Amino acid sequence: MLFLKDWIRNLFMTVLVFIGVSIFMFIFMKIFYPDTISVFVLMGQFGTQLANGLKLWPLIILAIIISAMPRRRRNRKYTRE
Repeated sequence: MLFLKDWIRNLFMTVLVFIGVSIFMFIFMKIFYPDTISVFVLMGQFGTQLANGLKLWPLIILAIIISAMPRRRRNRKYTRE
């Protein structure tokens, strides 16, 4: 159960970081480069169409799942010295 809890927490953190970076990038582009917002949207559409055309969604989902997996931690109390 602890593994599942850590996995859900890591997945949630990955999604939050992705959303935060996207919002920051959009605001930064809107303030400093207001004419390039349409290019930014077109690049996002191109990336989505490329992933659809090459059938990359399973690999993208797998990469997100693997990045969210908790890392194994050693319990230092029981290790040999």
